[in-house]
Amino acid sequence: MCSHPSIRDFPDEIRDIAERFVDLQDVRLSADYDPYGTLFKSDVEDFIASARDALGAFENVVAGTSEPSLRTFCFGREDNGPSDCELVGREGRRHPCMQVVASVGTRHLARSVGRIAIAPTGEGSEIMFRVSCKSRTSDSSTYSLPRPAVAAFLLSAILAVSTSPVSGQGSPAALTAADYERAEGRLASHTNPLVLGASVLPVWLEDGRFWYRNGFEGGTEYVVIDPAAGTRERAFDHARMAAALSEATGEEHTAVALPWGDLALEAGSVRFEAEVEGEMYACGLDPDRCEAVPSPEAAPTRRFDIVSPDGTKAAFIRDHNLWLRDLDTGEETRLTEDGVEDFGYATNNAGWVKSDRPVLKWSPDSRRIATFQHDARGVGMMYMVTTEIGHPELEAWRYPLPEDSVIFRIHRVVIDTDAPAGSRVVRLNVPPDQHRSTVCDHVACGGTFSDVEWSADGSRFVFVSSSRDHKRAQVRIADAGTGEVRDLFEEVVETFFESHANWRYLSESDEILWYSQRDDWGHLYLYDA
Repeated sequence: MCSHPSIRDFPDEIRDIAERFVDLQDVRLSADYDPYGTLFKSDVEDFIASARDALGAFENVVAGTSEPSLRTFCFGREDNGPSDCELVGREGRRHPCMQVVASVGTRHLARSVGRIAIAPTGEGSEIMFRVSCKSRTSDSSTYSLPRPAVAAFLLSAILAVSTSPVSGQGSPAALTAADYERAEGRLASHTNPLVLGASVLPVWLEDGRFWYRNGFEGGTEYVVIDPAAGTRERAFDHARMAAALSEATGEEHTAVALPWGDLALEAGSVRFEAEVEGEMYACGLDPDRCEAVPSPEAAPTRRFDIVSPDGTKAAFIRDHNLWLRDLDTGEETRLTEDGVEDFGYATNNAGWVKSDRPVLKWSPDSRRIATFQHDARGVGMMYMVTTEIGHPELEAWRYPLPEDSVIFRIHRVVIDTDAPAGSRVVRLNVPPDQHRSTVCDHVACGGTFSDVEWSADGSRFVFVSSSRDHKRAQVRIADAGTGEVRDLFEEVVETFFESHANWRYLSESDEILWYSQRDDWGHLYLYDA
């Protein structure tokens, strides 16, 4: 990588230029300051050369040997045309501002220091004029400065750029081990322990209570919450459980440092399961005892399989269609027949992110699958070429861009895995939705099919149709057997609606718990479905 010294390497030249300005007549400066930009060695050299040429031209104007209307000096952005600046001459005559200095160096300088228009003035002089420039956003300010201030302004403005951070290229200071250690100290592994009680991951029990693992200063604990009674207490005697686990494993465990584990609380009894050094232990109280237990054998699955809730089967994509694999026998069944390229089932592609893992949600009874046929027909292509050793490889996929009129659409379907071939797919009676959700700019957020909530019996589900601009969210309920859809309510905002996945379908009471910031505060609303 080339090293590009900053303007600080040219102090003598800059000082010489600034001092020579003092010898001219009073100068009027017009400048818009923009602190963001870059300045490299070539830019500095170009600026010095251009400034020297400008000085010579200025001196000719002052000496009366040049026509001022033909030589105006706008150190401006490249996209500024003649209409952006004009010369206001004696008696109000106006002339186009000729951008005679247009080198790459001054363009970089203009992005950092702003537009600098300089012209000599003098009361009663034949050469009295000023420069009036307008930027694309606002009129530029005009300042009348005495001669010494001009030099100070030039030096301070230029040196301010030289000491500002340089993006892209430049000569940043060498990073030290201390710099890396300081940066590492800002990582989550270092900062998370400093924040206590910031999150609750509830595990709900059949009786309406829930438990979670809580962090506090000095350790962790397992807590049970009873929302109905408004109580909070430790789930079990942590000291006794730690003693039992220590005896079984031969390793010391304390009441405030129990390992991550699973908890079962039934009829006053407690069962705590945790993994220690690769071995599973099941612990209980009364009597206080822990014993090693075999780890549950996971059914053989593949990387992109979506396993059913009962753990007996898995759905996956093959040749643009959805397939089912029996995890006991390995038998595979084709669930859909008409999937083709750019119009496949459960396709996981948002353009900016894509995967071979299908996008779907199983019903709780493991019978039905809520998914879609992904319509990418007419969507533009994206290309990426690898630059590794050897021949490059071209990757191409559909990728809608913001200005495109055609984006991904999803045709929602329900697949009944128990139905005979030819009648498994039930299409919802709604137009295709745009590829959006209220959770993210995708329909697969957090590893699941977003904005889809099944009823407990798997007969119906609630889903949300989001507009492309995320300003409109239509909440609907679908009959999984017939495909009939009914609109429930709509959330409309002027900016951007996000639910943060904070909504649920309460199928037992046929209600929807909905999150909204419609009054500028986040609240939960209860809707009758």
